[in-house]
Amino acid sequence: MKISTNLRKFGVSPAATLASACLLQYAPAGHAALFDLGNGVSGSFDSTLSIATQIRTGNPSCRYVGYDNGGCPSGSSARASGVFDQTGIVNIDDGDLNYKKGRPFSTTVRGVHDLYIRAPDDLKVLLRAAWFKDYSVTHTERTSIEGDAHDDAVSDIELLDAYVDKGFQWQEQSASVRIGNQVINWGEALLTQGGINEANPLDIRKATAAGVQLKELYIPRPMFSISSSLTDKLGVQAFYELGFKPSTLPASGTFFNTADLLGAGGRALYFGTNALAGFIGPGAIGGDNGTIDAVTGRPLTVEERLARGFAVGRGRDIKPGSDQWGISMKYALDSGDEFGLYYMRYHEKLPMVSYVMDANSLVATNTGGGFPVAAYAAEYVGNRDVFGASYNLKLGDFSWGMEAAYRPNQVLAIDPTTLFNTGLSGDCAGLPSGSICHGFVETKKWQFTVSGMEILQSSSWGGLVGLLGATEGTLLAEMAAAYYPDLDRSRLQAPLASAPLNSTLVPYSNSIGYEVPTKSSGGLAFDLVLNYANVFGTRIKVSPELAVNQGLWGIAAQSMPGFSRDVGQMTAALNIDFKTEVPLKARLDYTQFYGGGDTNPMQDRDYVSISLSSSF
Repeated sequence: MKISTNLRKFGVSPAATLASACLLQYAPAGHAALFDLGNGVSGSFDSTLSIATQIRTGNPSCRYVGYDNGGCPSGSSARASGVFDQTGIVNIDDGDLNYKKGRPFSTTVRGVHDLYIRAPDDLKVLLRAAWFKDYSVTHTERTSIEGDAHDDAVSDIELLDAYVDKGFQWQEQSASVRIGNQVINWGEALLTQGGINEANPLDIRKATAAGVQLKELYIPRPMFSISSSLTDKLGVQAFYELGFKPSTLPASGTFFNTADLLGAGGRALYFGTNALAGFIGPGAIGGDNGTIDAVTGRPLTVEERLARGFAVGRGRDIKPGSDQWGISMKYALDSGDEFGLYYMRYHEKLPMVSYVMDANSLVATNTGGGFPVAAYAAEYVGNRDVFGASYNLKLGDFSWGMEAAYRPNQVLAIDPTTLFNTGLSGDCAGLPSGSICHGFVETKKWQFTVSGMEILQSSSWGGLVGLLGATEGTLLAEMAAAYYPDLDRSRLQAPLASAPLNSTLVPYSNSIGYEVPTKSSGGLAFDLVLNYANVFGTRIKVSPELAVNQGLWGIAAQSMPGFSRDVGQMTAALNIDFKTEVPLKARLDYTQFYGGGDTNPMQDRDYVSISLSSSF
């Protein structure tokens, strides 16, 4: 499974969470090294090593390549039309152009190492570290992976979990305190994002990487957490996080990045020829404004485009401080069902594109004027709230989980290229130099999720599993829906030239085609695995798998849960457990993206992955 976020703007497509759960299920079973230090101190050391490669199966389509970068000609039938023209595509195509059909875009060796120690008086310590090295990501066709992008994409060593946990008795009830890098996982959602579970950032680089385990996807953060039983049926948990860390996006120019301006290595927000067609400035010539030097005839460098106002450079990221915390309570019913209530104060982990104003620095617009912008900035909006409720139960062979999450101040991104099309005035144009023109609006959001899990036996589904020859299997399924009661779809129906960027009439940054988002959208994700033991009389177990993420209705207004009608992703995989003394597993999968037309920049990025992993 792969982290489902519809983070197409950030390099992840909707079925990502689905694949992640699979990766957890098919990570090699640990044969940890056990040790005993005496005096009641014991522990284990476990390592998982993997080697993997990912290969593109189709060539880039001109539909997802900027006109200036060799994309479809303006007006071409291959280019679908949206509410606005496609000026933003020049800022999303580096990863698409960098890797051709049949070429590996990633070949990695990676490892995860866990040290677990248990001591007297219910004291526990966990240390987890991960590393990787990629040997293919820099073999690009067009844009070099260098600087911060190189540092982020080629190799990494990181400390993940690192905490001390102390259990104790309080008022005759069990309790524990945990201090250090840890993950807080609340709610019932298994395969989608955007609900209750908001405490930890995601390492989105790993969401689509082969050979990655689920425990690597959530970035542990320094926290103080406490959990306790209040009665035999009622329990409470609370946490406070120190500092702030955003989710890690795919580096600019890598295969899964669809926002060149964001992620490590993103340097500038470019204006395509479409956006500059009405601007006459120094060095501009007809038909190639802002991309070709009028005197030399050669392409302009990044520095030259920035100097001439044909691009906006990246400024310092805008990040909040600490003040992330939450509290939850769970009540166990006599039936075995469980009811939960949650509140969390959090900061957005994904960036909005905002602008730093400067009256002395005018950038070009399609209106023939300029816009007083000094730089764009990745802004992480702080002090958001989420209220949630959950319920889980078991009906027959299915374990069910349900959750509802309400966010009174959810932020929705504004298309960052709007000012190039319209030269927006109003609130932002009147701001003094150094002020921030915020690239988002606030609204209310409800999200509802229903998930189910079934452990399959040969007799399941009326014996169908056995008829298919399988001995057992697993089915995970989840439906999620988002609802924005105050979403005003008329915002895109009025002239934008006089509208403030951060006020009323704004285009939501939901997709490249700029379809008007709907108040409600939703979809379904599922993952089915069937196990075939002792294949051909050997000890080998083979497990075919099908993971699907499908938008059923509506157009998503934001990236989580990100379902849009008829847009989806399918992964077909074969997992092989060789049942050797030292666990050895292999995985071969093919991923296809479909639907959405120009609104789905992943549609031409189908790929295959091959991985081999072992634990010891």
